[in-house]
Amino acid sequence: MNNKKEKGEHMKATATTLLLAIVSSLAFSVQAETVTQALEKCRGVDNSLQRLVCYDRVAKNVNQYAGGQESISAVPRPQLAPANAPEATMPPPPAKPSVSSTPSAKPTVDNNATEDIAFGMEQKRVREQKEASMVATVAALSSTVRGSLIVTFDNGTVWQQSDDTDLNLKEGQKVVVERGMFGAFYAKVEGIKRKMKVKRIK
Repeated sequence: MNNKKEKGEHMKATATTLLLAIVSSLAFSVQAETVTQALEKCRGVDNSLQRLVCYDRVAKNVNQYAGGQESISAVPRPQLAPANAPEATMPPPPAKPSVSSTPSAKPTVDNNATEDIAFGMEQKRVREQKEASMVATVAALSSTVRGSLIVTFDNGTVWQQSDDTDLNLKEGQKVVVERGMFGAFYAKVEGIKRKMKVKRIK
């Protein structure tokens, strides 16, 4: 009778030990699963500050769970951005081109170009600057061997007849000597339409 009683108590103790082992195993499983779920829940939080608080709360209670330290150490802690940091870095505005305040230099006149334009016109410009005519009084009359008239005026100039025109000049008579084409000169007297071609010899 006593043997049966001892045997029953032994079986009861064994069953109790087995039950405690099963309950402990279930508790460990529940605890490990709870840590994983807590970490996943924290990971799903959008706000970075709230997500950090969630991780801190799980880390503070991690010692209550079997294997919790290893589980939470695998999750990186998020880095909070500084409160005063700008959301986006804007590129600097393009620099405006500097405008020089110095006035631009005036174009210089090329003297060589001016001389090139006047090249070949020197004689014409000299002729334009000369007087177109001369008025003088006949001081003396003479002739060459060939009969060409030589007229000496009161201003000291001496002119010789170059064609066959006869003006019937007399001493004391006023004569106008005009400049003609191609360097020619012509003498004329008031009241006579014809002109006598002359050239200066002195």
